[in-house]
Amino acid sequence: MFDPIYCCFIIVAVTVLGHAQEGPRIVSLPETVGVYSGQTAVLKCLATNLGNKLLRWSSLTHGIAIYETDRLLTSD
Repeated sequence: MFDPIYCCFIIVAVTVLGHAQEGPRIVSLPETVGVYSGQTAVLKCLATNLGNKLLRWSSLTHGIAIYETDRLLTSD
């Protein structure tokens, strides 16, 4: 029997371009998804106020990246 491989994805909201106004916001709760090696993990995410931005999963260690045209907006 194989040991399960667990992946933990924590959703982090970021400040977009330093503006205080309401920007993109992650509204889904963080979750831990456990799958066996070779299986598909389904990661769900719900965001509001995206405007012209695109929400995309990435392999960043600090959560989710929000893309606006050709700029990558992260918490770093």
